[in-house]
Amino acid sequence: MTSSSRLLSPQHASPAQVVAQKRILVVDDEPTLRRIYSQIIQKAFPNAELVVAENSLDALAAYRKGRFDLVLSDNDMEQKGAGLALLRTLKSEDPNLRFILMSGAFDDSTINEANLNGVCATLSKPFEREVLISAITSALQATCQVESPMP
Repeated sequence: MTSSSRLLSPQHASPAQVVAQKRILVVDDEPTLRRIYSQIIQKAFPNAELVVAENSLDALAAYRKGRFDLVLSDNDMEQKGAGLALLRTLKSEDPNLRFILMSGAFDDSTINEANLNGVCATLSKPFEREVLISAITSALQATCQVESPMP
């Protein structure tokens, strides 16, 4: 085996290698933010398949048409807490789903509930490009706890 054909362990893989061939769903009601997140993801992870939705209902429909490896969702879209409701619904259908929740106004109870429902990360807006890339990479590696606690 040559050094170029070696398999890399997750901690030694580049972000692009971790996300290669993964399906990512981005959900945000702000068109500008959807575009920015999409550009960041496409540049950092060129082999990932990216789908965008503008609200939780569109996201749920997209997810049910074809499963995703990761959902990156705003929390407050068509209503406050829509992203958290989407997290609960999708995790009930797929407990191993990786999910990142974003918001410009998190409170402790929302973060606690997101954690109890198996979120991989909560990102407070605004955040830097590197924070998003790191959160996606971690969510798709073994460093993300994906199992929701039993009720």
